[in-house]
Amino acid sequence: MEYLVSASRGLKSQLSLWSLSKLSVSWSYKLQAEACAMGVFYFAVLTLLPQSSKCAELTETKRDGRDGVILLFKAGEPIPVTTWSVKKPFE
Repeated sequence: MEYLVSASRGLKSQLSLWSLSKLSVSWSYKLQAEACAMGVFYFAVLTLLPQSSKCAELTETKRDGRDGVILLFKAGEPIPVTTWSVKKPFE
């Protein structure tokens, strides 16, 4: 089976996996994908974690200064195979 990964950004950010054989969405998550890497049977997505307003006030970091999560998916499966937490180092 062949799939297409799509990511939309903005107020209604969404990551979706489309089944090309069924011409329909197999699954989707409401998250903002910052980056995506594809393999033959797997794909990985980097998404930033939500930043609390108190933390934003204290650090005044930009959007790209937040911590994130890398999600590894097997094509066709809605539950990540594994996840990795990534942290932006202090400068």
